[in-house]
Amino acid sequence: MLKNIKIGNILGENFVDIVDIYKSLFPGDTKNSLKFLCENPDLIGKRLSKLDQMSGWCNRPLRKAQIHYAALDSFLLVIIYRAMKKICETKGIEINKFSKTCHITPSMNKEKGESEKKKTS
Repeated sequence: MLKNIKIGNILGENFVDIVDIYKSLFPGDTKNSLKFLCENPDLIGKRLSKLDQMSGWCNRPLRKAQIHYAALDSFLLVIIYRAMKKICETKGIEINKFSKTCHITPSMNKEKGESEKKKTS
């Protein structure tokens, strides 16, 4: 899914947005969160508990349940992508058409942000 990543100034190339693929494969379905994607019988067909989604992520150390939730949340995207890729293949849809490139450059540096913060306080 991700071919190139650069963390400083964020550069992501050749990535896909799962929701874009989902909307193309299931155009009538407006529920496109990870929870609903998991419940779709064509993809995973299982209920995803979002209990830890709104837990105290700033508190350290993270609880085992939070670590499990974060890992599962990421892992499920890979499973869903693979399921969508198979559906695209059966429908003759080229999945690479959903590939995107993202270049984000911060609009202000840290020093400028701090000086602007002082002005508004």
